[in-house]
Amino acid sequence: MGRTDVDRALRRSGEYFFGDGLCEIVVGVWIGLTVAVPVFVLGWEQGGAVAALLAFNGGWLLRPAILAAKGRWVHPRTGRVAYPDPANVPPTLTSLGLSPANRPTPGPAQGYRATLLISILPGAFADAVLLGIEGSRRGGLWGASGHVVIGSLLAAGLLLAWARWQQRRWIVLAFVLALLATAVASSRLDWERALLLHVVGIAVALIATGAVAFVGYLRRAPKALAEADGR
Repeated sequence: MGRTDVDRALRRSGEYFFGDGLCEIVVGVWIGLTVAVPVFVLGWEQGGAVAALLAFNGGWLLRPAILAAKGRWVHPRTGRVAYPDPANVPPTLTSLGLSPANRPTPGPAQGYRATLLISILPGAFADAVLLGIEGSRRGGLWGASGHVVIGSLLAAGLLLAWARWQQRRWIVLAFVLALLATAVASSRLDWERALLLHVVGIAVALIATGAVAFVGYLRRAPKALAEADGR
């Protein structure tokens, strides 16, 4: 198996993981619960600190929540692909059959890296944004530019993810988030209300995009595998 074949297999596994839209739904709900709710209930002074704590630590629940949702609604229809435990697998299998002399390629270890990325990066990004907001607020710099920066970063990240995993809905989502940032930046709301509106808008956009993808995904596989086989 050549390097190109391995890259294609990994890309397909990523497309399989993201294709049902559950990642967007779970991350959108997570943003709403860990950031929007504390700020709405407690205000920025107290809610910002609570949000920073919940966002980082709550990130560890993202992948288990996504996998639980897949196990409930997706895997019964599509089946499930899992890498074997690297502790019980010979190196030749761990490297997907490539010679050890070649550059190591992601096998089961890739799953653990994905676990860390999907657990740590969203929380770390949320905390960085919250700290940036607080620093800008104290320095009197927070305003329209802050919303545009957040929207631009999110849009750029989605476009990079699209280039890797070819989920075309992410192009639409990137445009929506950039438009949302521009709309909030142009509003005349005070900074705390504008921030809350922006966070809620991001969460709603993620959930809505994921829900559309999820409904389409289930329509393509409307029956569980056991029903389709007549069992």
